Amino acid sequence: MNYKLFLIFFVIIFLSKGFSQISINPPVIFIDNNTRTGTITVFNQSQDSKEIEISLKYGYVDTDSTGNSVLIFNDTLTEKKYSIAPYTSIYPKKFILKPNQQQDVKFMVKNVINLTDGTYWTRIITTSSDVKKQIDTSNYKDSIRLALKFKFEFITALFFQKGKLNTSINIDSIETRSDSNNVVIGFSFGKSGNSPCMGKYKISIFNSDNDKIEEISDQISIYFNSKRYFIFKKDKFKPGNYKLIITLNDDFPVIPEENKVRFKEISKSFNFSL
Repeated sequence: MNYKLFLIFFVIIFLSKGFSQISINPPVIFIDNNTRTGTITVFNQSQDSKEIEISLKYGYVDTDSTGNSVLIFNDTLTEKKYSIAPYTSIYPKKFILKPNQQQDVKFMVKNVINLTDGTYWTRIITTSSDVKKQIDTSNYKDSIRLALKFKFEFITALFFQKGKLNTSINIDSIETRSDSNNVVIGFSFGKSGNSPCMGKYKISIFNSDNDKIEEISDQISIYFNSKRYFIFKKDKFKPGNYKLIITLNDDFPVIPEENKVRFKEISKSFNFSL
């Protein structure tokens, strides 16, 4: 009897090139209603040929209750309204990329006449795997053969912008909780307008003596009304009263100036106790 084991491992790597040595540039592309096209370049920096496949999947960035960034892929309600994937063609979708070679992949958006003004988006899934090799089985009789195939997925973004764009953000409330190691602060963001809010946040925390004990800043993308959580080490805090100031502006360097949807900077302060 011949025993054949085919074990396929699907390894998803988010914006990483450490294993498959494939890179994608740019990480975000913007297409407008005039050009209708955009391009990414896939680079094979490894010493082996790679099978590349390009697909689209609607998703957006959020955070979970522990403050970790996550991609939401299962929101079918907003997908129907904001996904540009059904209107987008890809060429080529599949190809072989030899070592140290690159390939341009073009995205064309069409049939969008009935879409209202606003920003639409999808995620570009670039899958890389080793080229299949023929295995000589003539010398195998009763044996177990193990075939390993690794697939790596790189997730980048495509945005389509049509007409007049606008966005605004508000911070409605906060909640705080703590455990033995961390203080978790959650903000309720209210977003309005026809485009995501993409910019930079800064959170500063002061104790009752008005001494700044912590400050963090980073990029942030807010697509819908949502709650975002941020983690602070508990050893920075003592039992008592605190003031928090959070500021958001539209500084987002990865977005070209002509594609930025500007919004008014907002700064709010909140008091909380631990």
